[in-house]
Amino acid sequence: MGKVSHAIHPRVSYAQAKESYFTHNDQAHSVASAPSSIFKAAILARAPAWASDESYSGLLLCPDLESRWYLLNALAEAGKPLKIYASAEQALGVVVT
Repeated sequence: MGKVSHAIHPRVSYAQAKESYFTHNDQAHSVASAPSSIFKAAILARAPAWASDESYSGLLLCPDLESRWYLLNALAEAGKPLKIYASAEQALGVVVT
């Protein structure tokens, strides 16, 4: 797998990442505040090789939103996007009336 450039064009805006949710193990988690271990597991489920890739391994443990935003965009650039949602309910497929 080739390295992802540090100058990738964002497919997910920083504001969108800040307000978004993702699912892991059938639970919804906030991109901004999920425990690092859960965010890391969700990323590695899409790109397992990143666990041993020094370009990403350090970022996987960073709890800051900027690192998570970068990883979301790196996944998209690699063709392995992590699906994000506008709300926890949407992430879980719950219909809110």
